[in-house]
Amino acid sequence: MLGSFLLGLAFWIVNVHWVIPITVPGYIAQCVYLSAYFLLAGWLLRHCYQRRRLPFFLLLPIIWVGLELLRGHVITGFSWLLLGHSQFRWTRLIQIADLTGAYGVSFLVAMLNGLIVDLLLQPLFLRTKSGSKPSVVVAVGVVTLMGLAVFTLVYGTKQMHVGQYRPGPRVALIQENFPISITRASENDLVVFEKHRKS
Repeated sequence: MLGSFLLGLAFWIVNVHWVIPITVPGYIAQCVYLSAYFLLAGWLLRHCYQRRRLPFFLLLPIIWVGLELLRGHVITGFSWLLLGHSQFRWTRLIQIADLTGAYGVSFLVAMLNGLIVDLLLQPLFLRTKSGSKPSVVVAVGVVTLMGLAVFTLVYGTKQMHVGQYRPGPRVALIQENFPISITRASENDLVVFEKHRKS
């Protein structure tokens, strides 16, 4: 369990470093709090697998996405860095987000990873008196994931060709790159404005 917490702590230390200039104690507290979700995920996965022998291709997506939902709505409401966000380059895959949100994409990614764990934990073929037969858990996991993947990709392909878009106006977005100490002080507003105006 400690490994889950430490992995989560390393993940959050790296990924929310932008909080440091604002508040170091808040940064530490946030990292520890968010790491507790990794700890809880590890504990739930272990508990459910040891007690119920449920396959990871079901356990991992249900537990992980459930905790992502919880993290996005409880206390902090911090729904940044969801597992589904990692798939932003797979535009065909992420089209299901219009139906499920990023949580649906997270579910697919977690299911694939859970299936990989199932493949590592149990053989593809089980030995019986009459020879060998395929593992039912692995077979069901593969068929389920393949079905969801095919649906997702077909839906994504369809969605990418639905709209007819015309080029719109060009828009410029400017993001400031000033130290937080300058932007928080109201006497520096004119300095910030002039810098943007010259851009």
